[in-house]
Amino acid sequence: MQRSHRSWIWIVLALFAVWQLWTIQQPGAPVPPQRQWFQQVTKEYLSTLKRTLLRHLGRGAVEAVKVCSDTAQLLNQHFSQRYGIQIRRVSLRPRNPADTADAFEHRWLQQFEQMKARGVRLDTVTVLQAVAEGADTVYRFLKPIVINTAVCLQCHGPEEDLEPQLLAFLKRKYPNDQARNHQLGDIRGAVSIVWKSDR
Repeated sequence: MQRSHRSWIWIVLALFAVWQLWTIQQPGAPVPPQRQWFQQVTKEYLSTLKRTLLRHLGRGAVEAVKVCSDTAQLLNQHFSQRYGIQIRRVSLRPRNPADTADAFEHRWLQQFEQMKARGVRLDTVTVLQAVAEGADTVYRFLKPIVINTAVCLQCHGPEEDLEPQLLAFLKRKYPNDQARNHQLGDIRGAVSIVWKSDR
């Protein structure tokens, strides 16, 4: 009986060792980042964009628009590669067609507008949601961008207040531009991040 009991113990230990080895060799799916991580990436992204924008604004509004609408696309690529995500700014009223909101983003941008109408402070609002895409699950994060400084209105304000040179440039480069005639406090759009577990 004693020998049989010891044999069973060795069998159990051996099976446990095999199970441990298997789990080490077969790692599970990556754990999705926490909300705080998305917030930190967004803060860094917006800070980098703002610094670049202000640096070019000294050369005139046209140069600032080039940064805001074109150079930002390169910034998107840089942050996407650095953090293994897809990041971009999106809007219901885009200037650059590449910034057009998809269906998920569109729905939330509309909800941000409703929150604003109810008096919600959007600087404290973020969205983090798991979304099924076929057999995969992706994590989507959104943070509203609010026009809270007059600097933004130099390129996005009322059309009659824009510099003639800037207005001519916008009409030539972005004939379908919808990003003018904003006021302070308007929602310009949102930072959108997509995180996929297979990245």
